[in-house]
Amino acid sequence: MVHMNILLVEDDRKLSRVLTTMLEEDGNTVALAYDGERGLELGMEDPYDVVILDVMLPHMDGFDVCRTLRGSMTSRITTSCSRTWTASMSAARCARTESRRLS
Repeated sequence: MVHMNILLVEDDRKLSRVLTTMLEEDGNTVALAYDGERGLELGMEDPYDVVILDVMLPHMDGFDVCRTLRGSMTSRITTSCSRTWTASMSAARCARTESRRLS
């Protein structure tokens, strides 16, 4: 199985714990940011295989983070509006499936 370096930008702390645990159980490395500004900082500092990005974030929304990161990186960026857990869990499952597909 291919292990990925994943950036998760999610302000819901309970949801971010669930997603991080799920992704790490598959052997992935997860960097976590709770707001858009920190997510952008992390995204610019290190290369990530996948970015899971909430849309509704404090300090800087996910759309602005996404636009900025897309201009400077080659990672796949999955955006989700985490008003529902279903959207975020789907994003995490996509990352998990991609990891397994590449192995």
